[in-house]
Formats: sequence, structure tokens, C-alpha cells
Amino acid sequence: MLLGSMYAGMAFANSPVGAVHALAYPIGSHFKVSHGLSNSLVLSRILEFNAPVAAKEYAEIAPCMFPEIERGTDAEVCDRWIEKVRQMGIELEIPQRLSDVGIKESDLDFIAAEAMKQ
Repeated sequence: MLLGSMYAGMAFANSPVGAVHALAYPIGSHFKVSHGLSNSLVLSRILEFNAPVAAKEYAEIAPCMFPEIERGTDAEVCDRWIEKVRQMGIELEIPQRLSDVGIKESDLDFIAAEAMKQ
């Protein structure tokens, strides 16, 4: 596990980690939300945002996470995958909304501005 963790750290330290992590950093540091939870809070929304240009790639990885996802067009598989990711968070009883961890709509501009620094 330690070796895998090190490899993961080396990989994302040398490449952009995208909007999920960029948003997770200010959520975690300014609102005292754990890094895992802050990533989870924004993951499905970012997947939805990226889906129009990433459906093919998402459809390729979908069966790796959820082998039971039925075949279909890339967009169909992508949509089902995003829903399964969202449902997994619900089943694990992970907060689903920023407001669930005390973040207000008035905080969103600050979070966005801080995320852009990533």
C-alpha cells in the first residue's frame, strides 16, 4: 500500500489532477472538510460537466468500476456510470451537497477563485 501510495503521489504531483482536486483543496483547507469527503462532494458534478467531451473515455473505464453496467452508446454508458458513482456515495451515506458540510452559496465564488489557482 505504501508503494502504491507513493506511485500515486508521484503521478499526480507531476500532472494536473483536474477540477475535482482543484475544488477539493479550498473546500478542505478553508472549510475543514477532509480531503476524501471534499473530493466526493464535487466528483459526480464534475463528471457530469466533463461528460460531453469525455463520454468515450468515461465509457471505457465504467465497466472497470461497475462490471454490471449495460452496454450502449458511449453517452449512455457514461450517464449510467456517473449515476452509479453518485449512488455509491448515497449508499455509503456520504454527504452529497456542499451545504451538508456548512458551505453556503455565498462561498462558491471564493471556492471557484481558489480552485483556479490550482
